[in-house]
Amino acid sequence: MFCVPCSVILVDNPILLSLSKCYNKRNVDINAIYPNFYLLISNFQLTMYDLDPRKTGIIVVSATTGIIVLFILIMTIMSFIGRDSVEEIDPTADYEKFLITKAKTIYNEQASIGVSMINGPCLSNNLDTGWVLDVVNDPRTAIDNLEENQCEEYINGNASHFIELDTEGNLIRMQ
Repeated sequence: MFCVPCSVILVDNPILLSLSKCYNKRNVDINAIYPNFYLLISNFQLTMYDLDPRKTGIIVVSATTGIIVLFILIMTIMSFIGRDSVEEIDPTADYEKFLITKAKTIYNEQASIGVSMINGPCLSNNLDTGWVLDVVNDPRTAIDNLEENQCEEYINGNASHFIELDTEGNLIRMQ
C-alpha cells in the first residue's frame, strides 16, 4: 500500500490539514483506517486559484440578500400573527364584559317571556359566583329599595357583587 504523510498532502487545505493533525497526534496511520484516503483528499483539494472572485462575490451577496429578505418576511408575518398576543390583556375587563353580556342575555330572555321590569325585579341570584342581577328604575325610586325587589343572595350576604340594569336593559351600575 502506498503511504504518503498526511501533512505533505494536506498543506493547501486547512480543513484536511487539521484532520491529519488530529490523527497524527494519536500516532495513527490514516491510511490504515481508510485505505483510499490519499485518493479521497487528492480529489477534493481546492486552492485559492480554483475560485473565481466575481462568482464568489455574487454568491455571497445573493446569499446575504436572501437571508435579509427572508428575515424581514418572517418578522413581518410574525408581527401580524402575534399582534393580539403582544398586547397586554386585562382579565378584569374581559370578565366584566362577560358578566355584562350574560346579564343582558338574561334580561332579554326574561323580557321576551313577559316578566314585568317596572317593579325592578331580581333577575338572577347566581349570575356568576358572588354576582347577582337586579333591575332598577332610572332614576332610582322607592320601589327599588323594597326587599322583595332585591336579590335574596345579596341581602343574605352570599353574593358580594351586583349588576344593575335599568328597565330597558341598559347597564346602570356594576359593583
